[in-house]
Amino acid sequence: MRTRTGRSDIKISGISTDTRTISSGDLFIALKGEKFDGHSFLEEAFKKGAIGAIVSKNIKNQKLKIKNKVIIKVEDTLKALGDIAKIYRERFDVPVVAISGSNGKTTTKEMLGHILSKEFNTVKAKASFNNFVGVPLTFLEIKEDTQVVILEMETNLLGGITRLCEIARPVIGIVTNIGDTHLEFLKTRENVFKEKSELIGSLPSCGTAVLNSDDPYAAKMRELVKGGRVTTFGIRNKSDFRASCVEIKDKHLEFILSRVGNNPPEVDAVPKAGISNGVNGQHKVKLNTILYGNVYNGLAAVAVAHSVFGLNLKEIIAKLREFSFPPMRMELINFSAGGKDIKVINDSYNANPQSMKEALFTLKNIYTPGRKIAVLGDMLELGEKAPHFHYWVGKLCRACQIDILITVGSLARHIARGAKDAGIVKESIFTLDDIRETTETLSHILKPEDVVLIKGSRRMKMEEIADTLSRWKTEGEVKWQK
Repeated sequence: MRTRTGRSDIKISGISTDTRTISSGDLFIALKGEKFDGHSFLEEAFKKGAIGAIVSKNIKNQKLKIKNKVIIKVEDTLKALGDIAKIYRERFDVPVVAISGSNGKTTTKEMLGHILSKEFNTVKAKASFNNFVGVPLTFLEIKEDTQVVILEMETNLLGGITRLCEIARPVIGIVTNIGDTHLEFLKTRENVFKEKSELIGSLPSCGTAVLNSDDPYAAKMRELVKGGRVTTFGIRNKSDFRASCVEIKDKHLEFILSRVGNNPPEVDAVPKAGISNGVNGQHKVKLNTILYGNVYNGLAAVAVAHSVFGLNLKEIIAKLREFSFPPMRMELINFSAGGKDIKVINDSYNANPQSMKEALFTLKNIYTPGRKIAVLGDMLELGEKAPHFHYWVGKLCRACQIDILITVGSLARHIARGAKDAGIVKESIFTLDDIRETTETLSHILKPEDVVLIKGSRRMKMEEIADTLSRWKTEGEVKWQK
């Protein structure tokens, strides 16, 4: 049910859900979340020039100056935002690439956006605009000259990605991998599979699915594809785009890319660069990262850019070489003190069991004459299995030959317990509660040539540790042990 007041001849210049960025003439949508309620900011929105608001509460008793303001009352403002974006999206015949998976969505999106934006007018989701708010807001940025839209899709409930696909109508769907994420809500990896597979099941018959052939769950999604348009990427298994000879060299990953098989049927709905010559064979690729998992992200971006949009492989590889990875994702920080170096790997953007495993194995494979130190925070949203997964990561620390383990948070204490049970000596394990304690401990135990990995879930704010170490770089505050 919807009610409306105000003038009907008012022109709305934009949609806003945040009074911090609202512009004069915007329509403000009062969203409600666990820790906020947009209805509390209506007065501020109107003072900043909002032409009206979409609300789900009765605001007549709030003493707001709403004369000449458009007020639309709906049952659910979040659904209203999605419906507006859906209607707006239908005005444009523009191909949409949607990316889902447990890890690597944002990096794959950024890599693909970097490649395609050189040839096409591209709208790419900001930051991690991947949910019921971010996806609609991304579509409201489309203009008449937009040629490609690139999205992430992430929810924590079954049916969520189906709803995002109703809004976005993607024609290309990428699934990076399936892991143990959002188990607090989805409960099992099988449900994670079902949630992510909603993307592939929603593709039209003219669409293309781009799937990780090394991930058994992602590979299984081939069965859901309508029309048989599938492109695969991987390292271990036979794939259309396959990497081999993967090596870490200094700050880079290098691998050999093999393009095998025939191109999939072309997708008529997308623009073509017109420079692809369908060359098979092998190509050397260099990425500005040390995380092994980014090979998969790069392969996915290459697969779409070449097979779907027609870019030449050599051109794509050159663009990948220029690509700067997003901050806080295996970001390597080098600095010197007293003529000796220390390396900090800032991977504090987020964490789950699979990404922890990748980060620890990357740390294992880095050569250093010094020690390898893992600073690991809580992994959140893992539900009742959280202690088990943290304990498992602790055992991985031993397998990855970690010299010193520092855990941060209550759940991470299970990491310490797993590491101790696996054989890391008690004196090399520190169980701490907060960031301040952690930085203080590091200031006393660091030695020249140490390599420090920092990782935890987003809400743990582990990047503050990396920020402190970076300040030591400029302020000379490192208290080196001899």
